Amino acid sequence: MKKFIALFFSIILIVIIICSCSKNTKPIETETDENGEIVTTTTKEQATTKVTIKETTGKATETTKNTETTKKNDKFEFPEDHYIKTGYKLTAQLAPVFVGTPSRVILSCGINGQINYYSKADGGLYTFCYDPLCDHRNTNCVASRFSFSYLSQPAYSGYSNRVYLPYKDCLYSSKFDGSDLKLELALGDHGKEFDPMDHSEEAIIYVQTYDNYIYFTFPSIIEIKNYNGTGRTVKELHYSLYRFNIDTKNVENLFENVGYTTGKNFKSFYISKNNIYFSDVTDDGRKTFSANLDMTGLRELNLETKYSNMLANEYVIFDGDKFYSMVSENTDNNNKTGYIKSFDPETEKIETVYACSIKTETQNGIKFSLGHFKLNAVTDEYIYFSVDENPFLVGKYKTKSGDSYIYNHYHTTYRMNKDGTDKVLVFEGVTSNDPKVSSYYIEELYIANAKVIAQVGSYTYSTPIDSGTGFEFADWQKTEIVSFDIAPDGSFVNMHELVLDE
Repeated sequence: MKKFIALFFSIILIVIIICSCSKNTKPIETETDENGEIVTTTTKEQATTKVTIKETTGKATETTKNTETTKKNDKFEFPEDHYIKTGYKLTAQLAPVFVGTPSRVILSCGINGQINYYSKADGGLYTFCYDPLCDHRNTNCVASRFSFSYLSQPAYSGYSNRVYLPYKDCLYSSKFDGSDLKLELALGDHGKEFDPMDHSEEAIIYVQTYDNYIYFTFPSIIEIKNYNGTGRTVKELHYSLYRFNIDTKNVENLFENVGYTTGKNFKSFYISKNNIYFSDVTDDGRKTFSANLDMTGLRELNLETKYSNMLANEYVIFDGDKFYSMVSENTDNNNKTGYIKSFDPETEKIETVYACSIKTETQNGIKFSLGHFKLNAVTDEYIYFSVDENPFLVGKYKTKSGDSYIYNHYHTTYRMNKDGTDKVLVFEGVTSNDPKVSSYYIEELYIANAKVIAQVGSYTYSTPIDSGTGFEFADWQKTEIVSFDIAPDGSFVNMHELVLDE
């Protein structure tokens, strides 16, 4: 009997201990980010800390723990980088603009002329569409509707964690995967419905994000009577700079706010840490201006006349500290020198980073100006650029006007330090004198996770196609989206074509 009583009390004691432990156990909660990206699992009484991917250009992406400090209230507190997309061009002709997000790289003009994305997680290329059942050919598909035919470029906002997609005179936004599409702003009716036959020139372009604002340019149509004394009435597009508040949905014409009358040559602009920079043609010639982020404090920069175009071309690259641009100057005997110049917005000084003589060479009766640069990217440490050095003859074919020749021009790409030192060859697209062996050149590139994502042009000679009329056609060029590894010496190796996984 005593043993039974002892056993009974032992069981009661065990039950009490278990219940006590159960009360002290903290229930586990898992926080998920709206992207479903990287989130920590914590106990209920612990502070939840989100793990975000901090993107850097030119370096492998690092994972860092970041307690989010951005507050969406009357008093904004923004991270130091203000979510400026730096290091790459804002626009490109018939080539993708690469838009970086924490988990992927969006290609504004990818395969099939649609929006694609490169996954940083698995290195695959996919259509920018969240619906697995979509055939990506209907007007409801984000990748198809916002194709490069109508899209200047998308922009990613770290503040709202959304992608902003201009379509004609409207601005839409979506989540990082193209879902939850919303019409954010309509400056007219052309972009409200998908109409491929609507060729309106009124379109939102040069979209950039900064804090809780979306900046862009948009035109007004101005009729000019008796144009140049001809008696004709012509229409001109005059662009103004706008900004859209993500939180309040308020839109402002910044030029109108300060009474600035735009010239006919304003289109592009650039945002630094605290200022806006743009170039325009006035009655006194081309000028470069600086202003605060709300366009107050507008003033002309005191730049030499020969540098008046430095921030005018569409291929300026801002790395977060300085602007980089290509400039050519006449030298003795009608020769030219090409420069990569930097402009420091803090000191407003222009410095020469790199110089190369531009020489003229004639091949098959065609004159080439060799030595021109094409800026590809400016990362935390390096400048990447391609040079028209030695045009590689792919082949010739007969046309109505005579023989036509096809050359591969910018097949050589270099990397150098941002002070212009230690130039090294990182990519050579011509590996054989035989044009039947494919040769390449890099059109645009983006560096992510120690990988290079690029659109390359590929040339491969084959016998010209006889049209049956004595003339020929040549179909020797195509474009590919590829990835490279970066070797320890900086060179691009292991080129791998990215095949679209639809």
